[in-house]
Order: sequence, then structure tokens, then C-alpha cells
Amino acid sequence: MSLLPKIDSNTPSPPKRENLITEKLSPELLNKMFSYLDRSDIQSASLVSRTWNAIARDSASHKELRLIKAFVEFVCRQLDREVHSAQIAAIRNTVDVSIVKNDTLTQIKSSVLATKEKIIKVLEELDHEKLLELKKTGVKNTPLLFDDIFDQTILNKKLYIARQRTDEAAREMDLLDIFLHWLLLKNFDKANEVAHEIPNEKLKNAALSDISSLEGTRPTQPHLVNTVMHKGKNSLSISR
Repeated sequence: MSLLPKIDSNTPSPPKRENLITEKLSPELLNKMFSYLDRSDIQSASLVSRTWNAIARDSASHKELRLIKAFVEFVCRQLDREVHSAQIAAIRNTVDVSIVKNDTLTQIKSSVLATKEKIIKVLEELDHEKLLELKKTGVKNTPLLFDDIFDQTILNKKLYIARQRTDEAAREMDLLDIFLHWLLLKNFDKANEVAHEIPNEKLKNAALSDISSLEGTRPTQPHLVNTVMHKGKNSLSISR
């Protein structure tokens, strides 16, 4: 004879906690609450239920769009309207409101990345000093993956200049400099691209080895730094 109480099979199961919250609060209020969450919390909330996933996605897309618009306006305010009128118009045209139509958080991230690349293309038209000024001024709240946007723009410009150099030794040192910064920014695709352009086979292989060993981890001091410093080239700086 069982000592457990008999449970009527027709007795409904107690509602889950998230269902109670969803029933008590309107979607608009939940959306407002989600807007105060950081990105990791939004990601966690999206896994709770289909309802929360939809609200998290909607909240994240509108938040990112708002941050992108604020970032664009920040950049435009720092530019001279007479000198940079073309860049101001171009950068404002990069804002894609269709980001709010994405079906998943991954698609939102992809849309933000695509917008970031468009903005970088426009920023590359600015001179080096202006980019450093923008980076120094900074913006408090950046959109997803925008934290390193000025560094990436500067490195793209430096790579273009390095490719024009006829002096192989100078080009090699520039490529090493750029490679190490991409590595420290954890942009392994860009680091790999630059590594394959390093003329010296030994240094090229060392660079590719660094990518393999550090990918998926937080790089601190890549092995190649020791090689460069051993040669007496320890003046690597993204601000140069």
C-alpha cells in the first residue's frame, strides 16, 4: 500500500512561474522590463519560453536599433558639417530599421554586424587624427559589437597603407603590428587574413600558430610578440 497521496489525473499541474508572470503582466510591460537587462540576461531570458523569446527578441532589436542611431548621431555631431557633409549623409544612411524584423537573436547580431561594416567603410574616409579624436571622445553606451569600431577602422586604414609599401621590411613590420592588434581584439578572421600576407615564412607560420592556439580564448601576450621584441621592434601601437 502506497503512503503517497493519490493524485487525480485530471488535476491540472501548477502553472510554471514564468507563465504566472506572463499572465499577470502585459507584453508591453514585460518588454519595458526586458529593456533594462544586459545582453547576457536577454539571452538567458529568451530560453525560458516561446513568449519570453519573442519579447526578448523584440526588446533586443529595438534596443540595438536605438543604440545604433545614438552612435551614428554621436559621430555626426563630432564631424564638421562643411568638411564632412558627404560622410555625415553616408553614415546616417547606414542605419537599417529592418533590424527589428529579425526572427532570432542570432539574426539581430548579424544585422548589427552588417551595419557596423557599413559604418566602418564610411569612417575609413576620415583622416587618422579624426578617428583617434572620435575614439578618445568615445560614447557611453555602444551597440552590440561596436566597442572596437574605431580600432577596426584604424587597422583597416593601416592595412591599406601597408599594402602600398614597396619596402618589404617596412611592410613586414606594419603587417606584424596590424596582425597582433587583430589578435588582441580577438578578430581571428582578420588576423588570419593579415598573417597570410607576412612575407617572412617563419613569422607567418608563427602568426598562424598563434591564431590556432589562442582562438576561443582570451589572448594576453601572443608568442609572436616575443619574436618581434627580440628583434628590437617593441613600439607596436594602434595610435601610430
